[in-house]
Amino acid sequence: MTGSYDQTVRLWDTNTGEEIWRFDGHTGGVFAVAFSPDGRYALSGSGDGSAVLLNAETGVEIRTFSPHPDAVISVCFSPDGQRVMTGCDDHTVRIWETETGIKIASFPGYAGAFTPDGEHIVTGGQLGEVFVDPCGFQADRTILPRT
Repeated sequence: MTGSYDQTVRLWDTNTGEEIWRFDGHTGGVFAVAFSPDGRYALSGSGDGSAVLLNAETGVEIRTFSPHPDAVISVCFSPDGQRVMTGCDDHTVRIWETETGIKIASFPGYAGAFTPDGEHIVTGGQLGEVFVDPCGFQADRTILPRT
């Protein structure tokens, strides 16, 4: 799967190089793409300030995660696929429920990832900080020192 400055998301056959499907629903360049752990969904982040959940088999839009006041520059799924993380150029990382599109939390940062066990998220800050937050979103944040 690729995202492109031409505002498209495309899924390719890796054996033949042929395009399988194309999503043209963004109005800005596509800066980030990801597959869900089970392969059912595709996720894209765009300069138009949207993150879009797609059916990975057909490329049909399921929902949009919004609002984002600026470009969405990173996207990822939690290990169980139940949550989505978007990183925005406004220096905010947002966590969303995959199935409902409801925003659960937001944190300072540009981009991040869920830990493999799904218990924490790790995000990067504007000045090179690394933040570790529990996925319960109730406990205190850990800030790792910059080296």
